[in-house]
Amino acid sequence: MKKRNIIISVFLVAMMLITMLVPAFAAFGDDCQCGKTPVIQVRGVGEALYVNGEEVFSTSNIISGILPVVPQLATFLTDTTQVDLFVDAVKQAVTTIFAPVMYNNNGERTNTVTVERSSDPVEDYMDYGFNPSSEQTLAYMLHQELGDDHSYYFTYDWTANPYDVADELATFVEEVKEKSGHTKVSICAESMGGAVVNAYLAKNP
Repeated sequence: MKKRNIIISVFLVAMMLITMLVPAFAAFGDDCQCGKTPVIQVRGVGEALYVNGEEVFSTSNIISGILPVVPQLATFLTDTTQVDLFVDAVKQAVTTIFAPVMYNNNGERTNTVTVERSSDPVEDYMDYGFNPSSEQTLAYMLHQELGDDHSYYFTYDWTANPYDVADELATFVEEVKEKSGHTKVSICAESMGGAVVNAYLAKNP
């Protein structure tokens, strides 16, 4: 019994040592010998989307979608039994606001939706001087921790099918590897970004 316990203990210690060495092996073989793997941050919902150069969910567009249904909403506030009136008003407002990015019954769009994106490291273009979003804050923290040319920020059309966005992420990963001089990258996903990364992994096993 004692001999078996010793064997098990030695085996467990060996497994722990191997596990601790995994991060070191992850960077092995990169063209860059810095010992750090670049991180691509795949953000969540909320990136500004554009159709024909105009922001889809700008404040003015949202107000334009809500204003026509204000009378119905006001009626509901004075008479809460008018549930159908409230539901119809919300449906109309949401349909109006999301119309530029909606798909038809055939799964097609009438508009081309674009997003601002750069495969350059975040220190080359991201401005942290004014109340950055939580996603931008994380990107900057990664930059501070990993150094120049090691933090990247993937933006995408969050109203699109994640399996379509996965192809864009695959291209982005290759661009980052080429620019950073690394053969491997790490990916950090936030919120909706998790669905995009899962789709990417499913299509690129």
